[in-house]
Amino acid sequence: MPGFLSGLLALLRLPYPVDALKPAIDSTTMAIHHNRHHQAYVNNLNAAVAADPVLQGLTLDALLARLSMRSDPVRNNAGGLRNHPVFRTSLTRPCRGGEPASTLAAAIEGVRFLRGLRGRLLQR
Repeated sequence: MPGFLSGLLALLRLPYPVDALKPAIDSTTMAIHHNRHHQAYVNNLNAAVAADPVLQGLTLDALLARLSMRSDPVRNNAGGLRNHPVFRTSLTRPCRGGEPASTLAAAIEGVRFLRGLRGRLLQR
């Protein structure tokens, strides 16, 4: 993703084919989500930045850092633009996700332990 908004942002390519997440997410759903929904964030943010010379030249991070001071179109579309790459890269093919990082794994195990403990206490 370009760091500066001095020029038009472009939609990033998916990091995998649109059918890579089947059967969990079919290719039509992924294509619509990426090519229309995510593209709308790009288009709308480009239009909002073009309409406000103060925003031109700011990084996406700079826009997001002062989000409460931004217009609704900037706030909504900059946030959507930032979140979608995280969303896309967090998805993986079914049964190929691997193990979570140690900190996350420990937190998951803690929740499992507490749920088990709760269940045992409720049985008494």
